[in-house]
Amino acid sequence: AVVSTQSTGLTQTDSILHNLSAKTGLYPKSSNPADISRYDMIDHVIIDFFFVGIRLCYSPPDAFAANKAAVIERGKDFMKQFSSALGDNKYFAGDDITGTDFLMFEAIDMFVKLDSAFIEQDNLKKYMERIRELPQLQKYFTSPDSTHNWALNNKHASFR
Repeated sequence: AVVSTQSTGLTQTDSILHNLSAKTGLYPKSSNPADISRYDMIDHVIIDFFFVGIRLCYSPPDAFAANKAAVIERGKDFMKQFSSALGDNKYFAGDDITGTDFLMFEAIDMFVKLDSAFIEQDNLKKYMERIRELPQLQKYFTSPDSTHNWALNNKHASFR
């Protein structure tokens, strides 16, 4: 179940994402607690993956240059796990797209901006194309005013 937003509101990323997913029909449709736990686990691994890249981006410029290759390799270790979790499915919840898929797309896309050849697994390449081709997201990807074109990080990051 998603945390309720009474008068206090939500402040934790995962809770906010799960709440938005539930409100927009993008929360996993399974009623099996094991399935829901699997999606939660994937979300948390994605957050770990994000932070591998974010720590690099906010490191000093000399550390960024020195550590970039190692961080890309560490990210590729995560990609092997993601590829295995996705398998032959269309999305991480099978045929149903969920909030997890948008979080995953954003995390992988960050690494692709660090290294355009980052994605090695065919199923993840197809997955990224599938998300990018969603009709509902075409304006997001094509509009010059879209936040997709903004810098990844703020002015304090070595890599923006």
